[in-house]
Amino acid sequence: MKDKFSTVSANTRWIVGNGENIQLWFDNWMGRSLATMLELPKHLFPSLKASLAFIITDGKWNIPRIILDFPLVAAQIMQVTLPVSPLPDKCAWIHSPNGELSSKLAFQFLNPAPPNLDWATDIWRPCIPPSHSFIFWRFMLSKLPTDENLQLRGCTLVSMCPLCYNQAESSTHLFLECAFSQTIWHWLGIKLQRSIPLASPTSLLTCIPQRCSSQLRDVLLPLCTQCTLSGLLEMQSASMQLLLPFT
Repeated sequence: MKDKFSTVSANTRWIVGNGENIQLWFDNWMGRSLATMLELPKHLFPSLKASLAFIITDGKWNIPRIILDFPLVAAQIMQVTLPVSPLPDKCAWIHSPNGELSSKLAFQFLNPAPPNLDWATDIWRPCIPPSHSFIFWRFMLSKLPTDENLQLRGCTLVSMCPLCYNQAESSTHLFLECAFSQTIWHWLGIKLQRSIPLASPTSLLTCIPQRCSSQLRDVLLPLCTQCTLSGLLEMQSASMQLLLPFT
């Protein structure tokens, strides 16, 4: 629990009551701590022990001169509503509607749900062989075993695209930037009578009309995966096999 204390502190805010349980300078009761807003030097911190109740008199703000010298900060303090009758201070979790921090909310905060991948429902379809969907999925997440990824894992090797022999091998180059690959995409675009953008992996799927029948989508998606990505990867593997006798 101790190693998460800073995380909890950064995501909680005090609801001001009587101010007795709130540290005037260091607790978050205005969005940021007063010490941070005033940019106080750290050597003063040990002497700053006052509670927020120190500047509350008869249910009203009694702001000291040292804070009044900072008009914007003083004005922000005046905007904090004090209760009509004295109430205990309350520490609220800012990500909860009622301010309560439950074990469920804590788990969700520390383990956020993965982002929704809009393209995932397109590539994992019955009309596409699972092996091709898997290749496309790894390509979208940059998880293919290209020279670039192998180098990132610590492998020492000389990289060269086996299709054009002009650039280092990476997923982006192999499938989108290589002259050989672009020729394949251009050919497919002519057959589909559509322009296929090659700016990024996700842009490939934009060549499929948003408003088209499910039957047409079931035809276009396999073409993008089977005739291009899977085919290019197979040609890459074949080229590497041809180079092995010369290495």
